[in-house]
Parts: sequence; structure tokens; C-alpha cells
Amino acid sequence: MSEEPPLATLAEAEVRAAHRFFVDWFRGEAADFDDWEAAFAADFHMIPPDGSLAGRDAVVERVRRAHGTAPADFAIDILAVEALDASADRVLLIYVERQYRGGDMTNRRSTALFSRDERAPRGVLWCHLQETWMQAA
Repeated sequence: MSEEPPLATLAEAEVRAAHRFFVDWFRGEAADFDDWEAAFAADFHMIPPDGSLAGRDAVVERVRRAHGTAPADFAIDILAVEALDASADRVLLIYVERQYRGGDMTNRRSTALFSRDERAPRGVLWCHLQETWMQAA
């Protein structure tokens, strides 16, 4: 019997998959919206860099409406992923999301809380996400 990957590994794979989805979706390319949406807990909430608070339904609808809104050069890199805390069923990750758009680059530091759920596409659900703009170096 094979051993299950650590929760932090599953969560990092989810972060990377979600951001690959964003690149394809925002560029207007084929992307599996249902798979992306299935990775969010019913009580998921997000605090974007502007400090507002959005629940799952608002985030899903905002992403749905953003299909094809990014230029062809839009890209995202995920950097410096680290598990800050983990238990058997939850993990808190921190990572840097670097976006490229129209010749500009932005960085945001994100903390994301995930819970284990075997029904989720990659074995974890997003429970909470907070993003903060980073100063340019």
C-alpha cells in the first residue's frame, strides 16, 4: 500500500493547479472551471490585497466573468512555498504569486488555509486566502 503524500504537498499542488487554471481561464483558453470550483470549501472566504472580504460565491462569480480578460502574455509564477503550520487535517501555506501582464510584473504574498478532503480534485479544499501586495524590490 502506498503512503499518502503529506498534506502540505497536496496543498502546494493545489496552489499550482489553481494558478495554471487562472492563466488559461483569464487568457480565454480552454480550462476546466468545474474542477477549479470544486476545490473550494462551501465556507471559503478571501481577503484580496485591497482588504475587502469575499465569500466563495462572490469569488467564483468574479472568476467566471473574467474569462478571456487577460492579454496573451499573462503568466503567473508561484514562488517560495512554505508550510507555516500543519495538522493531520489542515495546513497553512505561505507563497509568493508573481504575475506578468502587459510587460508589467506584480508580486503578492499569500497565506492560504487548506483542509483535507478526499472528494476534492487534489485531496484538499481551499478554506481561506489572504493576499497582500509586495513592494517592488
